[in-house]
Amino acid sequence: MNTYLRTVLAVVLAASLLALGAAGCSNRSAQNTGVSLPRDTALESAVQPVAPQGAPGTTASDKASSGGQSTASAATPQRMVVSKASMSIQVDELTKSVEQVRAITAAAGGTISQLSYSQGGSTTPITPQGENSSAGSQPSTAQLVLRIPASKLPEVEKSAAALGSVLSQTAEESDVTQEHVDLVARIDNLKAEEIRLRKMLDQAKNVSEMLAVERELARVQGDIESMQAQLAYLERQAAQATLSLNLSEPGALVRPASGGWGLGSAVTFGVQAAAAILRTIIASLIALSPLLLIGLLIWALVRGIRRRRKAKQEPVPEVPAE
Repeated sequence: MNTYLRTVLAVVLAASLLALGAAGCSNRSAQNTGVSLPRDTALESAVQPVAPQGAPGTTASDKASSGGQSTASAATPQRMVVSKASMSIQVDELTKSVEQVRAITAAAGGTISQLSYSQGGSTTPITPQGENSSAGSQPSTAQLVLRIPASKLPEVEKSAAALGSVLSQTAEESDVTQEHVDLVARIDNLKAEEIRLRKMLDQAKNVSEMLAVERELARVQGDIESMQAQLAYLERQAAQATLSLNLSEPGALVRPASGGWGLGSAVTFGVQAAAAILRTIIASLIALSPLLLIGLLIWALVRGIRRRRKAKQEPVPEVPAE
């Protein structure tokens, strides 16, 4: 019986040793052949560093290697467009049309940022109350600059076109989406840098380190404020469209816009031009008078020398004897 038990135990021990040896050989062969064993993917994803969104240095290959998770999770940026338009309209009554433009702008929730009247090429300023500062003269054209919500621009253009005859009309759109996205990403990176600098400031060991960190922190804060101002301006420009209106009345066909043919002005201008030319000539002669005197003296001296030489070269006539 004891011999039988010993034999069984020996067989079991030998089988265990063979199993352990086979497992070790399989592991070594897997390592040699380059076959990787299954690992805990959740742990690896937790240990791997994640690049901040929009940080510089993040390439398209990095995003593709991460399985496109950042692209799928990030929302598509909203398209931002700065709209500008201009219209030239001929109206019957200029003052009435300007008041109608005021009403149209107020109904659309916009404002008139600039208003000026002109007559005969001269611009007349407008008081804050919107009244002409020079009473007694009837303006012939008016220039208005409207700031209205971008969504209401087509409606306002349609209402303005109904005021009279449209002589010309232009439109312009500038896409600033990429500029807006870049500003947001740069601001986020600067804010992250500001947080790191504040931690470094708390860990500074001496005064020189504190001063260096504070200078860098002030620079980062200034950049953040500047970019935030640019971002706010960009958003305001995209939210408000600009419409330039040029309103004009039909002018007379025979009488000039200035009130005369301008013959008297032409004569006056000609006399003034002749007087200006005469003044220029007199001033030039006076300025060149020293040079003229020197030239005259040199010319007289040279002429005298030539006369003396000529007199020496001529033969002296002989006097006949008496």
